[in-house]
Amino acid sequence: MPLSERIIFNGHELSSQVPGAHVIEITIGNIEIEHNSQARVASFGSIFASKRDGVRPVSIQIELPFDREAAIINYNLLRAWAESDQPAPLHFPDRTNGYLNCIVSGISNMSVKTWYEPITISFVAYDPYFYGVTQRTQCGESFRVAGDAPADFIITMQNDTAISNPAWLIDDVQHISFTGSVGAGLLTIDSSKGLAMLGDQQIMSLLNYETRFTPLAPGSHSITGSGGEISWIERWR
Repeated sequence: MPLSERIIFNGHELSSQVPGAHVIEITIGNIEIEHNSQARVASFGSIFASKRDGVRPVSIQIELPFDREAAIINYNLLRAWAESDQPAPLHFPDRTNGYLNCIVSGISNMSVKTWYEPITISFVAYDPYFYGVTQRTQCGESFRVAGDAPADFIITMQNDTAISNPAWLIDDVQHISFTGSVGAGLLTIDSSKGLAMLGDQQIMSLLNYETRFTPLAPGSHSITGSGGEISWIERWR
C-alpha cells in the first residue's frame, strides 16, 4: 500500500473504513493571513492594525472502488470516515512533522452520470500548525521546546493530601498560583484551555488574579515550584 494511502483521521485509517479507496492527491494549503483594521475617524477607508495566522485548508481527492452497485455504500462510508463533532487529528504518515487538528468543511457530491469520478473532501484546520509528539519533563528541570510556533503546556500533580498555596514560576517571570488550600487529588493546569481542575471539578476561583496562561515560545525554558509533571506538544508552521 502506498504511504499516502495510509491517511488517518480521528484515529481511523481510510483504507480500513473504505476498502479499496485510493488517494489521488492531498493538498495541504498555506496558512491564511487575517488582517485587522481600524476605521478612520471622520474619513474614508481604514487603517491597518495588525495581522495574524488564520486557518489552513486541506483537500483530499479520493477515488472509490470501481463498483457501480456499491458506489453509494462506499460514498456513505467515506462520509462517515470524515465526519466528527470536533476538530480531530488528521495524520499524513509521509510527513515527519506530525498532524493537523481538522474538521471537515465539505464533501463533493457523487456524480450520477460518471459515478467513478474522484470525491474531494475538504478539511479546515482552525489551529493551522502541525502538532508533533507529546514531550514530558518534571517540574524544576530545564527543557527545550522545539518547533517554530508557541506550544501550550499542561502541569499535572497528584496530591495525597491538601496543599497550601501551590505555585509555579515560568522562566522566572510568569507565574501560576493558587490562593488558599487545594484539596487532595489530581491537579491539572491546562494553559491551552485556561483551566485549573482538581479531578473533574474546576477550581478557577482559587487561582490568583495575576495568573497568566501564556504559551511557551520555541527555545529553552524552566518551570519551578510546587512540583508535578510538565507536558507539551511541539508545533510547526
